[in-house]
Amino acid sequence: MLEGNGAEAMEAWSLLSAMLSAIFKTMSDARDEAGDKPEDVTDLTLRAARVLWGTSQCHRVMAQFTKVGFRKHPCFLPALILHLFSRKASTAKVDKLTTRLANMEKTVAALGGGGPNEPRGVSQKVFDTFVRKDHEPMAKRLKALEDQS
Repeated sequence: MLEGNGAEAMEAWSLLSAMLSAIFKTMSDARDEAGDKPEDVTDLTLRAARVLWGTSQCHRVMAQFTKVGFRKHPCFLPALILHLFSRKASTAKVDKLTTRLANMEKTVAALGGGGPNEPRGVSQKVFDTFVRKDHEPMAKRLKALEDQS
């Protein structure tokens, strides 16, 4: 996911931050089982007991995380589902691209396949139709940029 463009990197960081947030939320919920915040308790013995209880609950939750290898812990499901849902491709877009590909394949077939001397079965007509028309303007622009410098 990180080998692509900047948008993919941002999606990866978004997913990572959502998963880290899920870990800290789960740990916080485990600590909160100890009751009031330790700062609100005036009795030092009770305060120490609640801190120890909260810490032991965090260790229990961390043991659950390590037992299932983190990725399979149920606290990650909401983050993963939201990530997948927000970045899904709609079926309309997939259908549109499928139709477009089928039309391009028909066009290439209508132009004719290549002979034995043409690379990968691409005829000169196909090459002229699809490749040259797209790359010649770009080559001219590059040449103009080279001439300027």
